[in-house]
Amino acid sequence: MSRQLVIIGCGGFGREVFALVKALIRAGEEWEVRGFVDDRPSVADLGRVADLGAKVNAAVGHDSRLGDFSRLNPQACVSGAVIIGTGALVGANATILQGLSIGDGATVGACAVVTRPVPASATVKGVPAR
Repeated sequence: MSRQLVIIGCGGFGREVFALVKALIRAGEEWEVRGFVDDRPSVADLGRVADLGAKVNAAVGHDSRLGDFSRLNPQACVSGAVIIGTGALVGANATILQGLSIGDGATVGACAVVTRPVPASATVKGVPAR
């Protein structure tokens, strides 16, 4: 069973950690890099991380805020300036368009495209999400 790792930061230090993990993998250690997390990544940093061949399981755009205990499933795409409330769930492959909000405890279904704000505790699905 492999050890799973999320690297905090996608700048220079994050890339150094990734390089170290790759070196450990060659030495027989079993690591799976699940992705990078950074509250202020630059476009240059994201490009350099992509060049490393690392998995990026969800994309979060600029100026977005994630509430405590919110969850983004694999391949979720959160555009810029989105607010995701406490305990909200964004399903796999879902897309939230720029400037929208997802209320506390709301659920966005897999593959949904959110085009308007989602109220607290609501469940939305489909394209567009309703």
